[in-house]
Amino acid sequence: PFVTEGITDAKAQLIDPAVNGTSMVLRAAVRAGVQRAVITSSVGAIMGSFKEKKGAFDEDDWNTSSTINSDNGLDLYRLSKKLAERAAWDISRESGLELAAINPSFIIGPPRMARRAGESLSYMRAFLEGRAPPRGDSPVADIRDVARAHILAAEVPGAAGQRFLISTPGAIRIAEISRLLAEQFPN
Repeated sequence: PFVTEGITDAKAQLIDPAVNGTSMVLRAAVRAGVQRAVITSSVGAIMGSFKEKKGAFDEDDWNTSSTINSDNGLDLYRLSKKLAERAAWDISRESGLELAAINPSFIIGPPRMARRAGESLSYMRAFLEGRAPPRGDSPVADIRDVARAHILAAEVPGAAGQRFLISTPGAIRIAEISRLLAEQFPN
Protein backbone atom coordinates (compact mmCIF):
# COMPACT_ATOMS: atom_id res chain seq x y z
CA PRO A 1 0.00 0.00 0.00
CA PHE A 2 1.11 3.56 -0.75
CA VAL A 3 0.55 5.02 2.70
CA THR A 4 2.82 7.74 4.01
CA GLU A 5 0.79 9.31 6.84
CA GLY A 6 -0.78 7.99 10.04
CA ILE A 7 1.63 5.07 10.30
CA THR A 8 1.66 3.67 13.82
CA ASP A 9 3.04 0.21 13.04
CA ALA A 10 5.19 0.15 9.89
CA LYS A 11 5.57 -3.62 9.94
CA ALA A 12 1.81 -4.25 10.10
CA GLN A 13 0.70 -1.36 7.89
CA LEU A 14 3.36 -1.39 5.16
CA ILE A 15 6.03 -4.07 5.30
CA ASP A 16 3.98 -7.21 5.94
CA PRO A 17 1.30 -6.36 3.33
CA ALA A 18 3.94 -5.51 0.72
CA VAL A 19 6.22 -8.50 1.32
CA ASN A 20 3.47 -11.06 1.99
CA GLY A 21 1.26 -9.84 -0.85
CA THR A 22 4.09 -9.95 -3.38
CA SER A 23 5.26 -13.35 -2.14
CA MET A 24 1.80 -14.93 -2.18
CA VAL A 25 1.04 -13.74 -5.71
CA LEU A 26 4.38 -14.93 -7.09
CA ARG A 27 4.17 -18.31 -5.36
CA ALA A 28 0.66 -18.77 -6.76
CA ALA A 29 2.00 -17.86 -10.21
CA VAL A 30 4.74 -20.49 -9.87
CA ARG A 31 2.18 -23.13 -8.83
CA ALA A 32 0.03 -22.20 -11.83
CA GLY A 33 2.96 -22.69 -14.20
CA VAL A 34 3.52 -19.04 -15.07
CA GLN A 35 6.87 -18.61 -16.81
CA ARG A 36 7.42 -14.86 -16.30
CA ALA A 37 6.10 -12.26 -13.89
CA VAL A 38 6.47 -8.50 -13.97
CA ILE A 39 6.17 -6.71 -10.65
CA THR A 40 5.57 -3.07 -9.92
CA SER A 41 8.24 -2.04 -7.47
CA SER A 42 9.29 1.57 -6.91
CA VAL A 43 12.15 4.00 -7.21
CA GLY A 44 12.00 3.68 -3.40
CA ALA A 45 13.55 0.22 -3.72
CA ILE A 46 16.44 1.82 -5.61
CA MET A 47 17.03 4.86 -3.42
CA GLY A 48 15.91 6.15 -0.06
CA SER A 49 17.86 9.39 0.10
CA PHE A 50 19.75 11.49 -2.41
CA LYS A 51 22.63 11.35 0.07
CA GLU A 52 23.15 7.62 -0.62
CA LYS A 53 25.06 8.19 -3.83
CA LYS A 54 26.93 10.90 -5.63
CA GLY A 55 25.51 11.11 -9.13
CA ALA A 56 22.51 9.46 -10.74
CA PHE A 57 20.80 6.36 -9.38
CA ASP A 58 20.16 3.44 -11.72
CA GLU A 59 18.76 -0.07 -11.76
CA ASP A 60 21.88 -1.53 -10.14
CA ASP A 61 21.29 0.49 -6.98
CA TRP A 62 19.40 -0.63 -3.89
CA ASN A 63 18.03 1.63 -1.17
CA THR A 64 20.49 1.52 1.72
CA SER A 65 19.16 4.29 3.95
CA SER A 66 15.54 3.40 4.74
CA THR A 67 15.06 1.67 8.09
CA ILE A 68 12.17 0.40 10.19
CA ASN A 69 13.12 2.95 12.85
CA SER A 70 12.40 5.93 10.61
CA ASP A 71 9.69 8.38 11.63
CA ASN A 72 9.27 9.47 7.99
CA GLY A 73 6.26 7.80 6.35
CA LEU A 74 7.67 8.06 2.84
CA ASP A 75 10.90 6.44 4.00
CA LEU A 76 8.93 3.57 5.58
CA TYR A 77 7.04 3.13 2.31
CA ARG A 78 10.36 2.96 0.45
CA LEU A 79 11.58 0.29 2.85
CA SER A 80 8.44 -1.79 2.25
CA LYS A 81 8.97 -1.60 -1.52
CA LYS A 82 12.63 -2.61 -1.21
CA LEU A 83 11.81 -5.59 1.00
CA ALA A 84 8.95 -6.70 -1.26
CA GLU A 85 11.15 -6.53 -4.35
CA ARG A 86 13.95 -8.43 -2.59
CA ALA A 87 11.42 -11.14 -1.68
CA ALA A 88 10.33 -11.30 -5.32
CA TRP A 89 13.91 -11.80 -6.52
CA ASP A 90 14.40 -14.52 -3.87
CA ILE A 91 11.32 -16.38 -5.14
CA SER A 92 12.53 -15.98 -8.72
CA ARG A 93 15.92 -17.52 -7.87
CA GLU A 94 14.38 -20.36 -5.83
CA SER A 95 11.68 -21.28 -8.35
CA GLY A 96 13.16 -20.43 -11.73
CA LEU A 97 10.34 -17.96 -12.39
CA GLU A 98 11.50 -15.31 -14.86
CA LEU A 99 11.07 -11.91 -13.23
CA ALA A 100 11.28 -8.28 -14.26
CA ALA A 101 10.72 -5.32 -11.95
CA ILE A 102 9.36 -1.94 -12.96
CA ASN A 103 10.64 0.77 -10.61
CA PRO A 104 8.69 3.97 -11.27
CA SER A 105 9.11 7.23 -9.42
CA PHE A 106 5.98 9.13 -8.32
CA ILE A 107 3.32 8.14 -10.86
CA ILE A 108 1.14 10.83 -12.39
CA GLY A 109 -1.20 10.91 -15.34
CA PRO A 110 -4.80 10.45 -16.33
CA PRO A 111 -6.77 8.00 -14.18
CA ARG A 112 -8.39 5.12 -16.02
CA MET A 113 -10.66 3.97 -13.22
CA ALA A 114 -13.46 5.59 -11.25
CA ARG A 115 -11.40 5.29 -8.05
CA ARG A 116 -10.55 8.71 -6.71
CA ALA A 117 -8.41 7.76 -3.70
CA GLY A 118 -4.65 7.37 -3.62
CA GLU A 119 -1.52 9.44 -3.22
CA SER A 120 -1.12 10.36 -6.91
CA LEU A 121 -4.71 11.46 -7.34
CA SER A 122 -4.67 13.34 -4.03
CA TYR A 123 -1.56 15.16 -5.25
CA MET A 124 -3.25 16.27 -8.47
CA ARG A 125 -6.54 17.07 -6.72
CA ALA A 126 -4.70 19.46 -4.38
CA PHE A 127 -3.38 21.42 -7.35
CA LEU A 128 -6.75 21.56 -9.07
CA GLU A 129 -8.40 22.77 -5.86
CA GLY A 130 -5.80 25.54 -5.43
CA ARG A 131 -3.98 23.91 -2.51
CA ALA A 132 -0.31 23.01 -2.24
CA PRO A 133 0.17 19.24 -2.44
CA PRO A 134 1.71 17.44 0.55
CA ARG A 135 4.77 16.42 -1.48
CA GLY A 136 7.43 18.82 -2.62
CA ASP A 137 9.41 18.70 -5.84
CA SER A 138 9.69 15.11 -7.03
CA PRO A 139 10.82 12.97 -9.96
CA VAL A 140 7.72 11.66 -11.72
CA ALA A 141 6.69 8.92 -14.12
CA ASP A 142 3.78 9.12 -16.54
CA ILE A 143 1.33 6.26 -15.94
CA ARG A 144 1.24 5.54 -19.68
CA ASP A 145 5.03 5.03 -19.72
CA VAL A 146 4.78 2.78 -16.66
CA ALA A 147 2.06 0.69 -18.34
CA ARG A 148 4.13 0.37 -21.53
CA ALA A 149 7.17 -0.70 -19.50
CA HIS A 150 5.12 -3.52 -17.95
CA ILE A 151 4.02 -4.76 -21.38
CA LEU A 152 7.54 -4.66 -22.79
CA ALA A 153 8.98 -6.38 -19.71
CA ALA A 154 6.47 -9.19 -20.21
CA GLU A 155 7.08 -9.54 -23.95
CA VAL A 156 10.77 -8.84 -24.60
CA PRO A 157 12.90 -11.94 -23.92
CA GLY A 158 15.89 -9.97 -22.63
CA ALA A 159 13.81 -8.23 -19.96
CA ALA A 160 13.87 -11.29 -17.69
CA GLY A 161 16.11 -10.72 -14.70
CA GLN A 162 16.11 -6.95 -15.16
CA ARG A 163 14.93 -3.89 -13.25
CA PHE A 164 13.60 -0.87 -15.13
CA LEU A 165 13.67 2.60 -13.57
CA ILE A 166 10.90 4.76 -15.05
CA SER A 167 11.34 8.42 -14.12
CA THR A 168 12.12 11.92 -15.17
CA PRO A 169 15.88 12.51 -14.85
CA GLY A 170 15.37 14.86 -11.91
CA ALA A 171 12.76 16.36 -9.66
CA ILE A 172 9.96 18.29 -11.31
CA ARG A 173 9.21 21.50 -9.46
CA ILE A 174 5.69 21.74 -8.06
CA ALA A 175 5.44 25.22 -9.58
CA GLU A 176 5.93 23.66 -13.04
CA ILE A 177 3.26 21.02 -12.41
CA SER A 178 0.92 23.74 -11.18
CA ARG A 179 1.54 25.81 -14.31
CA LEU A 180 0.93 22.84 -16.64
CA LEU A 181 -2.28 21.87 -14.86
CA ALA A 182 -3.53 25.49 -14.94
CA GLU A 183 -2.99 25.51 -18.72
CA GLN A 184 -4.89 22.25 -19.19
CA PHE A 185 -7.66 22.99 -16.67
CA PRO A 186 -8.12 26.77 -16.54
CA ASN A 187 -11.35 26.61 -14.55
